[in-house]
Amino acid sequence: MIKAIYVLGIGGAVLVNIGALTLLVLRYIPFPATARATGIIGVCLVFFSLEHFVGLGSLYPLFLPLTALSLFVIWTERAWFSDETFRTSEIVFLCALLYGALWRLSFPEVVEDNDRLADLHRVANYLAGAKLPPIDYWLPYQRFNYYYTFQHYSAALLGRLFGLGPGESFTLAPIILPALVLSLAWEFL
Repeated sequence: MIKAIYVLGIGGAVLVNIGALTLLVLRYIPFPATARATGIIGVCLVFFSLEHFVGLGSLYPLFLPLTALSLFVIWTERAWFSDETFRTSEIVFLCALLYGALWRLSFPEVVEDNDRLADLHRVANYLAGAKLPPIDYWLPYQRFNYYYTFQHYSAALLGRLFGLGPGESFTLAPIILPALVLSLAWEFL
């Protein structure tokens, strides 16, 4: 029961932060799904670039201030919620997230590809927050520079911001990515 409350709380915090980021980017890009995807990619690119020069370590102390700031942004930009296009985009995104979460929980044994353990390994390597490229866990004392994956780095960044482990990050990120794609497809149609 406690774990379920924790997971729902983290999921809510992730949604609040994504929503606030969407509202901030909507000032420059007038399409909600495009603004959402652009904001997330932009944040991940900035951190990915920055961490090639300096490792940022755990970003979990930013969790509460970022969520409070996100709630403030949502409150100040609440006029967007009266816009039909914005509401529709948010509903499509939330439905896609819900479908992805239910599918992931209902069929945990379904393997998308044969590299599932390798993907988890990549997320775990990036989760430390060391200067990139990080130390490789499978090949100690070597750098993890033979296979850069922005998607796995982004999943680890999500985990570092919200205090998630490699498994939780690896489970949550593949739910968010297809939801972004589906909401973009809905917007383009």
